[in-house]
Amino acid sequence: MRCEAGTRSDGAGQNHCKPNNQTNHKTMNTQDNIIHHTLVFHITNMEEELAWTVSAEMAAQVTSMLNDMERGEHSNPMLELITIDNRILLINLDHVVLVQSLVDYGVPILREEPNTEGPDVDEEVIPDGELMIEGFPDPVRFVDVTYSDLCNLAASLTDDLDAVFIPFIDDDGEYNYVKRDRVIYMEYEHRDEEMQEENSDTEPE
Repeated sequence: MRCEAGTRSDGAGQNHCKPNNQTNHKTMNTQDNIIHHTLVFHITNMEEELAWTVSAEMAAQVTSMLNDMERGEHSNPMLELITIDNRILLINLDHVVLVQSLVDYGVPILREEPNTEGPDVDEEVIPDGELMIEGFPDPVRFVDVTYSDLCNLAASLTDDLDAVFIPFIDDDGEYNYVKRDRVIYMEYEHRDEEMQEENSDTEPE
């Protein structure tokens, strides 16, 4: 999964890319008045790292949660954070062997929305959500599911700590059941209440 900075290996703009330093994160341009962190997660039995860029405040929250887990004050392995390109990430720390918080300066290069008009229409679209499962070579991508379905899946992953299998609906409208402890991460679009209202009329039934 290697790609040029600011793109994704499958052509749809995912934010874990492979720059020259062999770490899966975006490169940044230079404006010294902005500080952000790239969180790099090294996953058991995965050759390449996963990385997302977050604000300095979000990086501090992640550090606090990791410290709480070390002290036994936080038992939920699902780490939740919001990236700078407005994606919610849930990552299962039971699969993580190393977390790096890399400090960067400047404005990050955000992924571009796919071109939907003209002769050079992008065949791939940025998915509304992704679910990476242990043992699968690629994540499950959600394009034609409702935002409420994504939120329900996320809530089950973070709240149903005693559940063995978590249900979710795929793009074909069919039910699937995934073992909760086999989920490596879930990533999906973050919408505030106003955005949810604007999109509610256009979501698939």
